[in-house]
Amino acid sequence: MKQFRIVAALLLLLGGISLDSLAQSPTIQREVRLVNPSGTTGYVGLKAGTSTTTYTLTLPSSVPALNQVLQIGTVSGTTATANWADLSTAVGSTAWLLTGNASTTASNYLGTSDAQPLSIRTSGAERLAITSAGAITLLGASTVSNTLNVNGATALGSTLDVTGATTLTGLLTANGGATVIGTTSLTGATSINTTGTALTTIGNTAAATGVIINTGSTGGLTLGNLQAGTISTSEILVLGTGNKVGKVSTSSLNSELYRARGVTAVSDANDSGNISVTDLAAADVIHVTLEGSGTDMPIPSFYVRRTTGSSGSFIIYFSAPFTGTYNYAVIKN
Repeated sequence: MKQFRIVAALLLLLGGISLDSLAQSPTIQREVRLVNPSGTTGYVGLKAGTSTTTYTLTLPSSVPALNQVLQIGTVSGTTATANWADLSTAVGSTAWLLTGNASTTASNYLGTSDAQPLSIRTSGAERLAITSAGAITLLGASTVSNTLNVNGATALGSTLDVTGATTLTGLLTANGGATVIGTTSLTGATSINTTGTALTTIGNTAAATGVIINTGSTGGLTLGNLQAGTISTSEILVLGTGNKVGKVSTSSLNSELYRARGVTAVSDANDSGNISVTDLAAADVIHVTLEGSGTDMPIPSFYVRRTTGSSGSFIIYFSAPFTGTYNYAVIKN
């Protein structure tokens, strides 16, 4: 084989063809092989693909920097020039980078373009799942520090803390508890702790704040399964003005319900008794109960007559002289 190559070279020289000109002439090769320099086996082959259109690719003239990639810089006709580029520069328009992207447009998005769900994970565990239909599942405690708008059904498997405005137009299921600090509009049916046993707190416990419950023009408010308790000095009062509910003392409640009330003792067998009332209104009513001692005659019948005037009063007339006490209550009407 070696002798054959020598003879071929001599023939070329005799024909006036130099080895340099032969080396510069294009030759047709099936592929270029880069042979393993440490032995005779193993190589890297470079070859054109089947049905390749003729083009020229010019490689960079310098060595690349660390972590640079080879990209096509310019294309002119059938000639392309490659250059080395940083990873962020080379693929910044088609990939989301760990340190963020610049020059994004409204058409860029993070997600899927097919019917597959989007899963966001930390430590290999799924924390947020969005189905192809748009349903959102939050797994683990979640904190939202700004406005949260949810237009579909939302299932919470843990605590959701929202410090901004929250608008829910679908079903909200919070199995682990939900704390909402801000303006919240619920346009769908809302059930809070209907089957659970956890403590449910609605509203702000700070002073000078309140809770407004709107039931609609045809709706109502039902308080069921109220806990039985002992009598105290505080009561719950529902005011007709503004439909407000508040806790008031018993004395304040009495002033809202009664013009006057008390007990009067009769020790000298009187035929009548007088009850004076301040600011007596024409629609006010009086309730009277007679109580006699065991030595008295049977409690007589009586009737009540209203007097007129700026102060007003009731006079109780007994059918027989009465000794004992009578209890009265003048009720506002």
